[in-house]
Amino acid sequence: MTLDRIRAGLHAATARTEDAVTDTLTSPVTAAVVGVIAGWAFLAGDHREGAAALLTAVGLTATCAAARLGDQHDRPTPPRTSGGRPALTAPTETQEDPPVSRWTLTACHIDVDVWGWELEGDHYDTHGEFHPDDFARDVEAARTWAEVVIGRGRLLWLHSQVEGFDRWQATAPDPR
Repeated sequence: MTLDRIRAGLHAATARTEDAVTDTLTSPVTAAVVGVIAGWAFLAGDHREGAAALLTAVGLTATCAAARLGDQHDRPTPPRTSGGRPALTAPTETQEDPPVSRWTLTACHIDVDVWGWELEGDHYDTHGEFHPDDFARDVEAARTWAEVVIGRGRLLWLHSQVEGFDRWQATAPDPR
């Protein structure tokens, strides 16, 4: 029981740190500060440092813009009339399910010498391997286990590799 509490605490601290770094990198203030540093470096005659700072400011500005565009893209668009203007609709109160995209399933070591699955999202859970001899069957069983834990039915999963570990991100309910 204590080991689970330690894991949950470490997971929560890691998530808070990741959120803080993301907020910093997607803030327009950070890009502005780096832009000022670039300007001072150019004025001081240090063109190499000025160019590096300027490129960093441009990259941070692009990151900020991408984050804002992503936020706008995630918002539902209002219905349009035939004239292209938003239709006037009465506000409705709907209870939306939280997005499933915050759930991540990772194949990793769940203990010192135990290989298995880690599910991160609204809460943290782990499970040992389902089929140690067949990775494809193990993946399918782990995704089924994760869908039961999440409780939203069948989901579509996006695969990636992060630091050598296979990871699946829940993307949306499966339309099938």
